[in-house]
Amino acid sequence: LEIVESPYRATVHDLLKYLDKIEKNGHFDTITVAIPEYVPEKLWHNILHNQTGQLMKLMLLFRKNILVTSVPYHPVLKEVSS
Repeated sequence: LEIVESPYRATVHDLLKYLDKIEKNGHFDTITVAIPEYVPEKLWHNILHNQTGQLMKLMLLFRKNILVTSVPYHPVLKEVSS
């Protein structure tokens, strides 16, 4: 497992740069990219979330030997006591 850190929220660019470096070395068969996806309580909230994850999937779609795995994250909402 390798975690690619990305300062300044340039996650897509940094991920693609990292994958290019690995592909250039040629020491792999398949790379799996796990993308966390926030699952909001209401369906229409998806408009506000997961845009970076969708862009990553799109950018990786046509790359050979790259598997993309979506990992849904369901937040646990705490009840507010009055």
